[in-house]
Amino acid sequence: MRYSCVDSLLVLHAYIQNLQFDQPMPAQIQVDRSVVKAKRYDKGYFEWELDLLSRELIQHAPMAGRYTLRNWAEFADTLNAIKHLENEISGRTGKLLQKYILVELGRIAYRQFHWQQKPKATTLSRYYKIFGQPELAAIVERETGLTPRELYLIGMSLTGHYLHSGVHVFPIDAREIGITPEKMRNFLRHFSAPLSTLKQLAAETQSHNEDFAFSRNPLAAFPLVHAGWNGRHCVIAPIPTLLFDRFTAGIYYEIVKNPQFSNTFGSAFQRYVGEVLAVSLGKDRFTVYPEVEYQIGKKRKDSADWIASDPSGSLFIECKTKRMRSDSKIALVDTSPLLRDLLKVSDFVVQIYKSIQDAKDGHYPHWTSSGTPIFPVIVLLDEWYLFDPNLEETLNARVVEKLKEWDIDADILSSSPYEIVSCADFELLMQVVAQSGIQSVMSAKHAAGKSKWNMGVFLANEFKAEIGKAKALFRDDIDEIHPSLVQQ
Repeated sequence: MRYSCVDSLLVLHAYIQNLQFDQPMPAQIQVDRSVVKAKRYDKGYFEWELDLLSRELIQHAPMAGRYTLRNWAEFADTLNAIKHLENEISGRTGKLLQKYILVELGRIAYRQFHWQQKPKATTLSRYYKIFGQPELAAIVERETGLTPRELYLIGMSLTGHYLHSGVHVFPIDAREIGITPEKMRNFLRHFSAPLSTLKQLAAETQSHNEDFAFSRNPLAAFPLVHAGWNGRHCVIAPIPTLLFDRFTAGIYYEIVKNPQFSNTFGSAFQRYVGEVLAVSLGKDRFTVYPEVEYQIGKKRKDSADWIASDPSGSLFIECKTKRMRSDSKIALVDTSPLLRDLLKVSDFVVQIYKSIQDAKDGHYPHWTSSGTPIFPVIVLLDEWYLFDPNLEETLNARVVEKLKEWDIDADILSSSPYEIVSCADFELLMQVVAQSGIQSVMSAKHAAGKSKWNMGVFLANEFKAEIGKAKALFRDDIDEIHPSLVQQ
């Protein structure tokens, strides 16, 4: 590419902010006003296309080029060239796309759906509550040199700055909000990198086959970029949303290699789900049961992580932090990583059915069946997008096979159909259940034609009024960090 990399990334920042937050374009960028003023989905370009363009600029544009994307024609021609390349690659792999069209839909979902969610308080509070659990907070501080509060304080402050300006002069002084230079250096050590490093990372992950548009953008790992600008050392954020993602859900990648991480993370997530139940479900109608130990003969077991009951039914809830592998999300032909992930999920499903069977047989010391319906729910931290019915059939077949191994009648899949939901959808589900009751909501979900719907889509379509009353949980926790930094 012939464009100056840094200048072009800053132009990209302006387009991203206009697209996501309707911010006005800077006067020094020439635009087609009819396009910029158009509604989000009428502009002719989308966030994931600008994300791809940023990756190509990082890899191919020189540090100081002669040309600029500040001219509308140059911007439009360049973006159209990227789209054309993507279409050409799709055309050459047309037979593959036809054969794996439903897998392709899943890949597209992972690429595009994420951008439909703007940075918001619900995401902030969720991950702050999870990573703020004492044992996990200790690992965060050990690995990053920052407490969760310090990490969030810096992350929220910088995100607020970069939402309005793509550039920050280095060094970044945050003493005004109580952050020492050493703490800021710790943050930047984990979330920033020199432009030269990002160029190398982009080259290492490039792909010119059917995975071209899905290869990882190095900005996802290092959303803050050290680069020269106007003769000064600056830190730029081409896509501020990626910074928000990185210090919330992305903390995971800073601490995942810690030997104590796995068990600690699982326990923290389980406690968080319990807090969601506590603040969502009224004690007058609902009873929430935590996990307890029980024995069958000499064998010690653990009950379901949580049980929520009302007069109409019970939810048996298992909390799992399993994340879909990156190669599972982007691979089109080799679906073996995805199948391995699905088989792991099948283990979770069978685990909860075994637990339900023990509960029905009277082995639970804290919960007794009243004969009302039981609905098992697997709560995953992230959303899994599965559009291929063959994958779902593979999952169900594996579940049936394992149920037989444990001598559990497969009819339980009909009498107690399971749900796999993301944590975000679970938070909404519990607030809807609080208003309408367990049996009413869950039976409607498994009515004809709706059982395969994503939970969030189902709730938005079938319980619109109840969703309208849902609120951001744990907002007060974020307000305590620094009220002026919180954005809806």
